[in-house]
Amino acid sequence: MQAENLVARILSSALDGATVRAEGSPADPDVLIQARDGRQIALEVRWAGEGWPEDVRRAARDLPHPWPEKVVVVAHHLS
Repeated sequence: MQAENLVARILSSALDGATVRAEGSPADPDVLIQARDGRQIALEVRWAGEGWPEDVRRAARDLPHPWPEKVVVVAHHLS
């Protein structure tokens, strides 16, 4: 539960206070975003830990090219 809350807080901050509800499991923390205009957007979250380049590469390693539009990489800080 703590991992989902962290992901929700990070995304809410990045999306200017949009309502973010974590769903799924800690290993697969997908989110549902309630935009200010009422739209709901479902995203698949890839966790990249501290956000170092290798963390991001690891999180995105198995993504197809081009990158799916509903997938986001989230980290404590991106370097």
